[in-house]
Formats: sequence, C-alpha cells, structure tokens
Amino acid sequence: FVAISIAPTAAVAGKKKVMIVVFDGIGTPAKARVWGRVLEDKGFDAPRKKESRWRRLKRSYRLLESDEIAKAKVELVVLGKRYPLVADDEGLLRLELKGLPVGRHRVEARYPGHEGPLRVMSGEVVVASAKPGVAVLSDIDDTVLKTGVGNKLKLIKKVLLGNARMLQSYPYTPALYRELAAKAPLVFVSGSPINLYPRLKTFFALRGFPRGAMRLKNLGSGKGSDSLFGQKKYKLAKI
Repeated sequence: FVAISIAPTAAVAGKKKVMIVVFDGIGTPAKARVWGRVLEDKGFDAPRKKESRWRRLKRSYRLLESDEIAKAKVELVVLGKRYPLVADDEGLLRLELKGLPVGRHRVEARYPGHEGPLRVMSGEVVVASAKPGVAVLSDIDDTVLKTGVGNKLKLIKKVLLGNARMLQSYPYTPALYRELAAKAPLVFVSGSPINLYPRLKTFFALRGFPRGAMRLKNLGSGKGSDSLFGQKKYKLAKI
C-alpha cells in the first residue's frame, strides 16, 4: 500500500479546496518512480453524457488554468516506510523508490488535518522485473486518440470544447493495448500538457484501455519546465 499525506503549510492552511492528482508510475525493484501534483480544486467534476458547449469550455478552462500549491510538505508511505517530500514551485511531486516488490501497488493521497474539502485522483505504480525484457511505449495523439494534431486550429477547438466522453479512439485499439499490457509494462509518452492528465485518464478508462504510466509535458517558464516545441527531443529524453 502506498499513501501520500500532506502536512499543513501556509499555502494550504484553512478551508481551501485542494485536489491531489497521483500519476500512475512505473519501475523495477531497483528503482520505481512516482509522480503527483497538488492543486487548488476548482471543481474537476466528471464529464456528463450531454453537456452544453459552455459547460465543456468551463471544464477545459479549469483544467488548463490550474493553481498549483507550491512547496507542500508531503510524506510518502510505502509498505510502512515513510519518505518525506516537498513539492516544487509548481506543486509537482517526484520520488524514486527502491526495493518495492514486483506487482501493481495502489497510490492514494491523504491530507491529515485539512479542514477543507479534499479531492483525490488515486494512482498506482507498476513494478516490473529488473531482468532484461520488453516494455511498450506509445504516443497518444493520433495513435490511440483521434486528435487531428496536424491541424492546430481543430486541435485547439477539440481541447477547449471537448470532454473525456467525447474523445474517440480507433477500432480494436483498446483490445490490442490490453493484449500488449498483459505481457509488458505500458508507458504513454505525449507532448500534451500535464493539465490534461485527468481528462486523458478518464478517456482511457471509458474506452477500456489498460492502465499505464503517462509522461506529459509540464509547460511553463519555471525551472524544469518543458518547452512547447521540440517534440522529438522531449520524447526521446522521457523515453
């Protein structure tokens, strides 16, 4: 069992609404990586089957215009062992763990002592054998998700006016990826912004895709942020 707890800080004191997103991680017993993000909760509600364009636009705005909680003091508890951790200036959590057993381990976020509402998107870390083997690495846009990334105007329109229920995949693709994931760890590497993680994760679940780690771009001007350009360089570095 893996759990994240947030200690009270000046940035999150009081009754502020907080959302903690735990990204699915991957690794081996030698080294496994787990990521997360601490944000102000602006109402990341689940998409409905029928929604107005205005409601979809509002949801997209809340996803893209996120307010991160910087320097949050966290504690990662893995199999009874605690790992103190501090989020960076953009609310991102990164931790490398050693000695985890092979298997899938659920990752939950907790916030002891928090007086306000707390929303948690749980994750898991997949620990594969350290022996040489095969992993499956996949793009997302126009690979498993119909995006039309070549047409930037249509792409922007889909992002702003769409939701997870409206996203479409290709015939037989979910079944193919389930077969692949049954035999090897699965990692998605995409140039999409990290803000879209909740939407993409919901899309994968709705369409029947297997769970896999997702590496997305952390766009911004801060230290360690990814550039909007240079997709090939970015993806090769992540791989």
